[in-house]
Amino acid sequence: MRKKIMAISLSVILIGVHFSSSITFAQEGDIESNNEQTQDESSTSELEVDNEQLSSEDDELIVDKEDVIEENAIETSTEDEEKINLEDSKIEDDTEEITETKSLNQVLHTASNELKNGDRDQRVVTLKRNLAKLGFPVPGNGTTLFGFETEKQVREFQKYYGIPVTGTLNMQTENKIADILKTPLQNGKRHNDTIQLKKDLEFLGYPVPGNGTNVFGDDTEKVIKQFQKTHNLVWNGIADEVTLAKIKELKSAPLSNGMRREDVKTLKENLAKLGFPVPGSGTNLYGNDTERKVREFQAYYKLPVDGVAGSSTINKINSVLNSPLQNGKRHNDTIQLKKDLALLGYPVPGNGTHVFGDDTEKIVKQFQKAHKLIQNGIGDERTLAKIEELKSAPLSNGMRREDVKTLKENLAKLGFTVSGSGTNLYGNDTERKVREFQAYYKLSVDGIAGPGTINKMNSVLNSPLQNGKRNNATKQLKEDLAILGYPVPGNGTTLYGNDTERVVRQFQRDYKLAVNGIADEITLAKIADLIKNPVVITEYTNYGWTLNQAINYQMQGGRSTTDKYRDAPAFVHKDFIQILGSTSTGYRAKLSKGENIGSTTADRNRVRVFQAASNTSHLFGYLTYNSSRDTIVEVIGELSGNWYTIKYDTFRYATSSDVREFLDPNRNDQFQHLRLDSSVGVASSELNKVIQGKGILSGQGQAFINGGRIHGINEIYLISHALHETGNGSSVLANGVRVGKNRNGQLVRVTSSNERNLTEIKTTYNMYGIGAIDNDAVNAGAIRAYEEGWFTPASAIEGGAKWIGERYIHNADKQNTLYKMKWNPNMSNGGWRQYATDIGWAVKQTTNMKNMYNQLNNPRYHYDIARYN
Repeated sequence: MRKKIMAISLSVILIGVHFSSSITFAQEGDIESNNEQTQDESSTSELEVDNEQLSSEDDELIVDKEDVIEENAIETSTEDEEKINLEDSKIEDDTEEITETKSLNQVLHTASNELKNGDRDQRVVTLKRNLAKLGFPVPGNGTTLFGFETEKQVREFQKYYGIPVTGTLNMQTENKIADILKTPLQNGKRHNDTIQLKKDLEFLGYPVPGNGTNVFGDDTEKVIKQFQKTHNLVWNGIADEVTLAKIKELKSAPLSNGMRREDVKTLKENLAKLGFPVPGSGTNLYGNDTERKVREFQAYYKLPVDGVAGSSTINKINSVLNSPLQNGKRHNDTIQLKKDLALLGYPVPGNGTHVFGDDTEKIVKQFQKAHKLIQNGIGDERTLAKIEELKSAPLSNGMRREDVKTLKENLAKLGFTVSGSGTNLYGNDTERKVREFQAYYKLSVDGIAGPGTINKMNSVLNSPLQNGKRNNATKQLKEDLAILGYPVPGNGTTLYGNDTERVVRQFQRDYKLAVNGIADEITLAKIADLIKNPVVITEYTNYGWTLNQAINYQMQGGRSTTDKYRDAPAFVHKDFIQILGSTSTGYRAKLSKGENIGSTTADRNRVRVFQAASNTSHLFGYLTYNSSRDTIVEVIGELSGNWYTIKYDTFRYATSSDVREFLDPNRNDQFQHLRLDSSVGVASSELNKVIQGKGILSGQGQAFINGGRIHGINEIYLISHALHETGNGSSVLANGVRVGKNRNGQLVRVTSSNERNLTEIKTTYNMYGIGAIDNDAVNAGAIRAYEEGWFTPASAIEGGAKWIGERYIHNADKQNTLYKMKWNPNMSNGGWRQYATDIGWAVKQTTNMKNMYNQLNNPRYHYDIARYN
């Protein structure tokens, strides 16, 4: 039945063609008729209408036929349903295609000219219908007129499919229409190419529902139209050459913003693996976020930044993803990578194999995070470049590297110890010590362990003048140290041994140099300077008070006395004196009572002594009345009135002006501010000049140097003490007292009567009177010396220095100058420990020490001067 309908349609078309030359047809639709209507066409309107009705009926007959055919070829909602009645549909399609193509070709071959604007021909109806199928619909009712609109659409068709644009229906255009209409890639057809087409569409983000069969059904057509619409193609639902070309173009085109393609999903997955995750659920849309991440990737790996995933970007992604330096892979380069990471402070647990496992990935991520790299756990080019940079970069704050440990060890050897446990972190403390090192050796101070700093360290560490090495310069060094009071035991050989290092360290410590025991350039320069020029160091101690506050404090309770008034008359009121009798110089008297001037018994029994015959004059001091024992007073004169002149003590209360005279640190001899815990800095030969002819002390200069160095005491101060306590080296205790143990193990002094009963008899020496109590000085002092092990003059000098230092200098109040011993530097905090009430004591003590200093060649003067607010 369907074949019969087709035959009838074809006959009608042929009849229409046969009569086309003698019949004038109506205009083509409402739109074209407006453009093409002429004056004489109105007279034939009825005839044209009849003819158009005939044409329309023919068209309708053809359309009915096509509808019947197409209805039998419609796809079901799924690809599987497209199989239904497909064979019948295929037969009808083939019949329609052959019939229409044959009819049109026959007419064109028989016509003298191609169809063009202004022609009327039954073929135009078919043309319009075919153009509509191909997405170029001509407005109007589908008449036989080839008008402006038809020409316009023909031109659009020709242009779209890349054939010469003539606006006429020529053979090339007709063939192109026929080719497209017979393509198997359209609704109702089956073809293996449809399978690939569906795959391509899905790849581009246009999936066709179903199982991807070879059937081109409704769903396929619908998706093709969506694709064509999206890409500004003609929406005909046919996979024509233009559509296929666009598909091919998009399949191979670089991914960019706005595209949908299945490999966008892969791109996003790969970007995420590389540390550039795209927000979202990983769809096939290449949107703004994807572009942004691609740009970040391109910038990170130094590619041209355009946001397009072109070949260079994809190649780079694949290159990184295929790196052997990532989790799960084995490569010999992994061994070196682990070594490098360990050097930089990122050790990978294990034995450093060529396996890149979870631990390696974890450490690589830590490294990347610490250095602001993308944390992908892959040893990519950026990570490897950073590793190489850091391996060779100068060490600086914030870095972790294994050679930081070596740096810290070397700094410690050179006297610049970094606090902590010697980790691989170059932190603030390390930077500070590097800065100190640089400043000390006069390098550029930047806190970075650059080549200049490292070279200087190595230079000092390789100095020949250090422990364990031999060098001729060591002999000169020892001679120079001896001149400065730092003798090295031994014969002055070329060996730089433990003793030499110890002495050099002491010298460096005393002169506030870096204490490393190495005779480096700074140490040698200081030694040379000291030999050439006497050292004078001046520093200051703040007492925290004004001078007036200190004077007021010292005036309390008779704390300050002076012998300034020892020859001046002293006055006592007659009310408290009872004359006992006359003498050759005056009267012998006693106190008759106390003045009762206070609340305590002591206050009530005291009697004031004044500078003048007035109780408003300066108070010299007190006499004390004792009811059980007479207090004898020698009266040497009597004034008219109520006062006696008496003989009084040498030391009397000082006035505030007297105190100021000695308390003011800027008055009197500066030697009172000499630090007694600082070495005089001369050789033993120099000290021996001072103690020459001083009995047992003669020639003991080295012992005083040793004792002073060990216990932090100025050698001249020690000598001064020893000279005072031993009577210039002549005392019994200083010259040796024999002591032994009796049968009870008790220590006793040896005598001719007990010697045979004593054991472990030894001669003892005591140079400072230590333990020598007043009522049994020799015995007690000798036993103390035995207990201390002072069995030679040198051991007594050196060992006794500890007692001198603890008792006089290194106490809680840090009284390390004569001035501080007299005027306690802690007085503003209530400190009263002062070694004498005599306000002139400190100045008086300087005389002997100053005289000894004057005998020395280039001694060291280290002053610490008091300062008041």
